Amino acid sequence: MKLEPKEARFFALFDTIAECAERAAVELETLCRDLSDVERGSRRVKSLETEADVAVHEISKRLSASMVVPLDREDILALASGLDDIVDCIEATADRLALYSISSLLPDLGEMGGVLLSAVREVRQAVRGLQSPEGVDGTLKHCLRANELENRNDQLLRLALKSLFDGTTDALAVLKWKEILDQLEAATDACEDVANVVETILVKHAGR
Repeated sequence: MKLEPKEARFFALFDTIAECAERAAVELETLCRDLSDVERGSRRVKSLETEADVAVHEISKRLSASMVVPLDREDILALASGLDDIVDCIEATADRLALYSISSLLPDLGEMGGVLLSAVREVRQAVRGLQSPEGVDGTLKHCLRANELENRNDQLLRLALKSLFDGTTDALAVLKWKEILDQLEAATDACEDVANVVETILVKHAGR
């Protein structure tokens, strides 16, 4: 896809948000395995969430001011919003780990954090692939992999919930963990949503 400099700026901003998501997912995976520095980790993720918001606002501003854009306007908004959702959900997960003063981790939480990180990385590669029409097959593979990773985290979530509701966990702890797990799942769901947007864009531009 041949882009003018102003058009290419949109993709640079997409990658800025995706990079924030990846860095935030790295921080969250660490927290999912080790809470010894949870406050600091949560602050780092919050900073990345703020950085992503700045890029989203810049995309909206450029979209309003630009007559020519590299993708359909609704797709640009969907990509920016979807990537931002990933960062927001990661931030919410990290925030609750700190807010609820969690002292011990669920057995599957580390793997769930790792799966989320892998999904975010696949999404970032998929979004980058939109600038390379000759690499459509490779881009679609990243989308497919993101969907597979979302399914894997769904399986892990069910196992974690089954363990939580087996009657041996304190009721307040169950409520705390349920919210944390819901936010982590939402982050992985957001990865799948962005992958679906990328697939839609590829279909639209297939014949152009």
